[in-house]
Amino acid sequence: MTHAALWKRAVLEDGELILPMMEVFCRLLHIPWDAAERRDQVRYLAENRAAGGVWFTTVEGVPAGYFVLTFGFSFEFRGRYGLFDELYVDERFRKLGLGGSALDTIKAIAPGLGLRRLLIEVAVESPHLATYYTRHGFALREYRLHTREVE
Repeated sequence: MTHAALWKRAVLEDGELILPMMEVFCRLLHIPWDAAERRDQVRYLAENRAAGGVWFTTVEGVPAGYFVLTFGFSFEFRGRYGLFDELYVDERFRKLGLGGSALDTIKAIAPGLGLRRLLIEVAVESPHLATYYTRHGFALREYRLHTREVE
């Protein structure tokens, strides 16, 4: 069964629909949850569209999933790129094609957003996700991303 999802770019008022899904996502992936910080991040993206956005979908009026796409710039990637930062589909709505629909949406909107490349981060311990994203046209780069907190 495939659900033809309509992914809507969130505006400020949509935050209260999205935040509960974000909390579940964070808990599942053991990402520290700070409701105030997440609320500020959703607000930031709603107010600063040039930085990215949060998109969400509903099934029969019930929040069913969201994804986050943020923007950066890289000479290597020939300009502006999109980081597909988070994708969550509520377990009640999995196997309806919402994940694939989110990826199709991102691929469709990318040119209009001026994006030259799409990036996605996949945990090493999630090879099934790497396989899934490869089927959707993402390729593994043999680089390791190193990060550092800014104090």
